[in-house]
Amino acid sequence: MVRRRVSEVLEKGDVFFFYRPRVGVEHVTNLGQVQRFFMILASAERGPRKFRMFVVGRKRLPEIIPGRADPEERNWAMVALATTDPNDVREALSAKRYRTLTRGERILAAAKPVGEGRYWLLVHEDHTELAYVLELPEKPGPAQETFGIKQEASYIVAVRNPELPATSGMPAPRHGPSYPHDLAERFEDKRWIAADDPALLDFEHAQLLLLGSYQGKAAAEELGIRVKPKHETSKSAEVFTLLHLDRKEVPLEPLFKGKFPERELPRDLHPERLPTIEPPKPRTKRAASRR
Repeated sequence: MVRRRVSEVLEKGDVFFFYRPRVGVEHVTNLGQVQRFFMILASAERGPRKFRMFVVGRKRLPEIIPGRADPEERNWAMVALATTDPNDVREALSAKRYRTLTRGERILAAAKPVGEGRYWLLVHEDHTELAYVLELPEKPGPAQETFGIKQEASYIVAVRNPELPATSGMPAPRHGPSYPHDLAERFEDKRWIAADDPALLDFEHAQLLLLGSYQGKAAAEELGIRVKPKHETSKSAEVFTLLHLDRKEVPLEPLFKGKFPERELPRDLHPERLPTIEPPKPRTKRAASRR
């Protein structure tokens, strides 16, 4: 009989997945019409709840292919926002407007929730893993499949040393995370270290490597996670009770039916009420060629 090592839970909480469509897209049908894909971890530890919003590379979670190594099993994520105020998250996800010289006023649609569940950050054997179990929708649909969101999955996670050059395929932010000395010295001369201190994820521009590990019930069984399904409704869903999103402004199709909404911008949208932002900077030819 093979005896598995006991996993140590470092942190647990609620996980949310959001996507933001590209400007001008009325109905999303594929990743090419998506501007950003976000993963939000809301810790449930003692003290003020922490909210970390990650931009996920390639706009989808990595594949999980048991028994073989594949480039699609690797991906990156970067902390775009770290806060203890859920209103900061709500503002970051909201619709906005900006003005251009050639096209006039443009609307950046609100990010839409496409998944909700629970997560665990664990030490497993000689590495750390991020595992989650989806609660909404009850069964993943076409929208979740587009972003690689599984019913249950886990990923080996490592944190990048901001003092060393980024590896191929990862963005190089202008400003790295402002780690205090005690966290910064943990990297030494290593390019990657295990995420065995959740504080490493509390700084904007921190970067993670995600490597597909387990999916389905194998994730919970291998990591020793006890999963008790929780039935959610539009009244109890954490995107509303925890992130303070407005039920009247959030389409329910992705979260409850697993499909994209028919309209990304509501018919009764009032652009004059939206906050104004600086127009997005045009991408360089080099950046565009990596798509």
